[in-house]
Amino acid sequence: MRTELAEEQLVERRMKNARDAKELAPRVELERRAAEMGRVARERMHAMWRAISERLAAERDVRAVMALGITEIDRVFAQLADDVERGALVADDATDEEAALEAEVAEQLSEE
Repeated sequence: MRTELAEEQLVERRMKNARDAKELAPRVELERRAAEMGRVARERMHAMWRAISERLAAERDVRAVMALGITEIDRVFAQLADDVERGALVADDATDEEAALEAEVAEQLSEE
């Protein structure tokens, strides 16, 4: 019983500290950010698939197709995570992002 009370008080204190430090955001804002993140992730994945589609179509080895797809998916999500960490997704224009991503992927593929 005392342990539960101490844990509850600790949680309350942490919530108060987080609120005072402005580390908490309203639920509506978090939902908006989550929806935006989903949209950006979807658009980047579409752009990546468009950029590598010809190479995938020419590839006959299923393992090579899988390796390329996995590599590109990991790259897109790593870049997305980096952008989130930097706060770069706040005012991005999706069409500019797609064009830039397609150009970047095409450049990388031409180097291989």
